[in-house]
Amino acid sequence: MKQIKGLVVLALLMAVAIGCEASALLVTCEVGGAKLERYNETTHRWDRIGGMPYLITVQRYEYVMIRVTAAGFKEFEKGYEVRTDGTTRAHVVLEPENDNPTSTSLFSIGGQVTRKSGMSILRGQYTMMARNMTTYRSGTGQMAHDENPIEDDGWYTCTWADLANNRAAAVGDRVFVGVMTPDRRRFLGYRYVTLTEENLRNGYVLVNIVIK
Repeated sequence: MKQIKGLVVLALLMAVAIGCEASALLVTCEVGGAKLERYNETTHRWDRIGGMPYLITVQRYEYVMIRVTAAGFKEFEKGYEVRTDGTTRAHVVLEPENDNPTSTSLFSIGGQVTRKSGMSILRGQYTMMARNMTTYRSGTGQMAHDENPIEDDGWYTCTWADLANNRAAAVGDRVFVGVMTPDRRRFLGYRYVTLTEENLRNGYVLVNIVIK
């Protein structure tokens, strides 16, 4: 009987130990400059943490209430119960206060390159460059610039990201899109486009280019 009681006590202690294992909540956010806060159940106040990504260490099954704020975006508030042993990820997607924003932190450029002759274009045969001429700068760092090999049949995509300033692209920005040889020695064709409100709402612009 004593052995059975001992085993029961040991099992309870193990259950408590397992239930108290350290876990973590990894909070990430795609908006640059966003600030994270955690609700303190003891003081009934929000404790300011700072930027993200941020790892909050908790006990397993602990309930964590967070709040994320950023200029130009609606306040985000949500609670998470960390059920798993290890790290649980909470990716926060903020909603803009303005449904028609004039700038964005992420922007894509895509389209197709074709030949006048109608001959097909092979993967990696050319390189596509997309550059925001309004914000681009050299020497002190590149802003809103991307280069990618062109895929089969001339399809391409490029993506700009400026999470620090939340301004990869804005209405009225002048965009250069060009097709060049992989060694960057020669441009075969290019176009300039000016971004519109519709482009910003969609988060992308399509630019097709015809080369010889």
